[in-house]
Amino acid sequence: MLISNHTKAAQAQANKKPAKAKPAAEEGGQEIKDWTVLMYIAGDNDLEPYAAHMMQQIEDKCGTTENINVVAQLGRMEQGDLKKLYEGQGRKYEPTGIDGDWGGMRRYLVTQQDRTEDQSGKILSKVIGKPTDKKMSDATTLADFLVYGMKNYPSKHTMVVLADHGGGWLGAFTSDASASGHSIMTPDQISSAFKIAETATGKKPEVVDMVACLMATSEVAYQMKDRAKYLLASEEIGTTASFDYGPIIAGIDEASKSGKPVSPKTLAKNIVHTYDDNPEAFKTKSAVDLPKMAAVKETFKVLVDQLKASKIAPEAVAAAIQGAQNFGITEGAIYPFYDEIRDLKGLADNLTNAELIDDKKVRAAAKAVSLAVEASVIDNLAHDYKRYEEKGEGRTLDGKETFKDVRIYEGTYQSHGLSVFAPLSEKLVKSAKMAEYGALDFTKETGWGEYIGQLNKALVANAKERAEAETGVVARPETPPEV
Repeated sequence: MLISNHTKAAQAQANKKPAKAKPAAEEGGQEIKDWTVLMYIAGDNDLEPYAAHMMQQIEDKCGTTENINVVAQLGRMEQGDLKKLYEGQGRKYEPTGIDGDWGGMRRYLVTQQDRTEDQSGKILSKVIGKPTDKKMSDATTLADFLVYGMKNYPSKHTMVVLADHGGGWLGAFTSDASASGHSIMTPDQISSAFKIAETATGKKPEVVDMVACLMATSEVAYQMKDRAKYLLASEEIGTTASFDYGPIIAGIDEASKSGKPVSPKTLAKNIVHTYDDNPEAFKTKSAVDLPKMAAVKETFKVLVDQLKASKIAPEAVAAAIQGAQNFGITEGAIYPFYDEIRDLKGLADNLTNAELIDDKKVRAAAKAVSLAVEASVIDNLAHDYKRYEEKGEGRTLDGKETFKDVRIYEGTYQSHGLSVFAPLSEKLVKSAKMAEYGALDFTKETGWGEYIGQLNKALVANAKERAEAETGVVARPETPPEV
């Protein structure tokens, strides 16, 4: 039984180390196995220690066997750069000592290791080719890895695991040591890397697992709709607890050993439920049938067109947006920008059911979006959350004690597997980043970026008009200060 089938017994079975088997040929092996797992572990940033540990955790559980190929590409930041980065973030720097704390990029044929005590600080799998200093945030680096893995390690099915930071529609897989100081692979660049690999190899992976924050966005999924069959991602922020990926790989091998190789759809669903008992890693996780994103886009376009044509008050639409689940919910203040990412089905349901919205065409279009999301998300989980927010501090009347005003928010995520960027912020809408957002396929083809800009403009104008009516004073435009 693979990984987690909603039972602790199944998880325990997946955690067992498989018996060692004859590994595949190191270079150019043509043995067709059930699965090839390509691990793209981007640690040339502040996640360097966790990326290095991820390699060891995989080795400890499973690697290449007679049933599966496991190939990894690991990027690590130079320790001097990491130390400066941590100090700038106010974090304590402690080198891990793993494998000599090298910096750069290395590629491995991963094999299971029975690690002895004196090997605790080493990565023991064989390095393939020569180490380089390429950046993991560069789409050409990803494309090269995908082409290499699919050409040299053929299999019936392929899964690509992309592990690092994520920023939703902004992209993922950062390189903090880059010449620019900070670089990120945008959704269109990620998609392009997969397209290059498909052109070069004639095949594409069935499963892509983004082990990164906030990547279950409609914008990302639509950009990837032609690049794979299933996308695994989280609407919410995740943690490095998700980097313990060995049990998932071990489960793939166990299924093949039992004579019942796991199918891509079953694997996608089982990976989602790996987090049933591990909310520390991901509070939300979903599996999306990527080809069905075409219907999500088409129905959302109709909704946007109907909203543009309707006479619905902007405040009613804003209320529907605000009522949908947002993200960035951690134990502390909610992150700016992330709280403008909303659950798509929740938004559509609010537009369908809102009392202030009596436009039948808008309601029908919103209902169609909700149904399209339900059809595209083949599995989804959402855990409880609890967030603490400090609102201020004070002192008792006798002056002897200080106290903090803390609010506690808790509930269950009302998330359904796909989010959408829906900013109700004039500042965000006017930012330079909105040009990047408008260039994404989903935003461009639905007209959502244009509409959300118009909505914010109307909200600001209406608020100004109400303020003038209440005070009787006409607001004057701000005069820039003299310099």
